[in-house]
Amino acid sequence: MERAAREIIVRHYLTDNTPAHEARGRTPEAIYLALIREGLVSQLSHAAYLGAELAKAEASLRLGARYEQDRPLRPETPPPAAPAPEASTPAPPMPAIPVALTWEELSALTAGDAVNVVISVTGQPSEQQFAGTLTEPEAEDPFHNFRRTEHLVQVHWGPDTRVAMGKASDVEPGAIVRARGVLGPDRAVQAEAVIILTSVATIA
Repeated sequence: MERAAREIIVRHYLTDNTPAHEARGRTPEAIYLALIREGLVSQLSHAAYLGAELAKAEASLRLGARYEQDRPLRPETPPPAAPAPEASTPAPPMPAIPVALTWEELSALTAGDAVNVVISVTGQPSEQQFAGTLTEPEAEDPFHNFRRTEHLVQVHWGPDTRVAMGKASDVEPGAIVRARGVLGPDRAVQAEAVIILTSVATIA
């Protein structure tokens, strides 16, 4: 069978498997008449068998089914499905920024504990230190609104301290700065990062 030409092909072989005759046509009738004309159909059982196989071959062409001699028609094997595109790996979520500590929470910490405080800078005693008053977050907007306290906080920082939302020179009296790091043995904050909040935060 040649699907491209939509033709049925019947080949007759001799007992030694040598090809002898070939008949082509687009309908079982055309093939059957050609076989009779060549004297290749002589027995009723053979005629019935050829008729059934020719009808099956025609149905295979018409329906797009898979033809195999002496076997029932089967659907053509579909091409393998293309692999599903790999889902892009979502970026890991940004870590949540914790609310700044109150004075009561800061007072309960010991040396080595993580610290996250917002202070209003009042001065820079040295190149690697600044100081200010602790501010506490307001409940309605704890990331932008703060209230001033009377408690002084010292912050140590240096070249390895990461500065975000600004630059080191923005740390000056009047600046609002979030300091994140650990509590030192002298109760000063050893800053790993400072975030300049002056342009986005207010102090009551």
